[in-house]
Amino acid sequence: MFERNPGPSRQPALQPARQQPTQEVAPQLTPTSSRSVQEAPLNTPSPDLRPRDPATDPCCGMGHVVRAVATKVTSALGMGGAPAQTDRQVRTQAEEERAPEVPADPGRANLAADLAREAAADTNHPHYEPLSAAMCWDSVKHCGVEAGAVSRGVDAKDGLVKDTDPLVPNYKAAKELPAGSVVGFFEGERLVHAMLSVGEGRACGNKNDCVGFENAKSVGWESHDLKDLKWDGNGGINAPGLHDPQRTLLVRARPLGT
Repeated sequence: MFERNPGPSRQPALQPARQQPTQEVAPQLTPTSSRSVQEAPLNTPSPDLRPRDPATDPCCGMGHVVRAVATKVTSALGMGGAPAQTDRQVRTQAEEERAPEVPADPGRANLAADLAREAAADTNHPHYEPLSAAMCWDSVKHCGVEAGAVSRGVDAKDGLVKDTDPLVPNYKAAKELPAGSVVGFFEGERLVHAMLSVGEGRACGNKNDCVGFENAKSVGWESHDLKDLKWDGNGGINAPGLHDPQRTLLVRARPLGT
């Protein structure tokens, strides 16, 4: 008898293997050096606020003032987030902190006039060079500060005499000015020149050629008789400017320190 051939055996069909969900693995970051990830302190000033070197920066005519300004602006930008003050506000504030306001004192104004007169009469006077090296209004302020009539914090250009002060319309009025009065020369509202009255119709100043004094030095502390101004009879003086040969200025005055 023949055995029955069972034929090929049936194997169960293979089921595709069920894929297991894969877990994403975060890539490992190579640590960098601590120096490269170190953050700068929040109160580090930006480069333009760092103190400047007066030896290399042409804007630093007064290195100590610039450093003081940079320090104050840096502190204003610290963690508190307060808005920064302008350079001028900071500088003025610093000067006021160094020197308290001085009240007006006619005696001290007279001392300022004495200093101005003596320095103009003697080029070897210890104050002649400082007075001859400064702007005209800064020279007037110098006399006031040295005499104790004004504080160091006063603004030399805007705080000694203003375009709203009494007009000096002619030489007669100029001769009556008390010693120690600041004499301002205005073109409209703009202060062009400043001098210090020393009595008897005279005033001292630096760079006096700009208001029409004949034979005045372009630079140098001098005393001049105010009658030599070109009074126009209409309350002003003729003082030709660089670009205006017909320029007219108004003369105003205020006692020093008021």
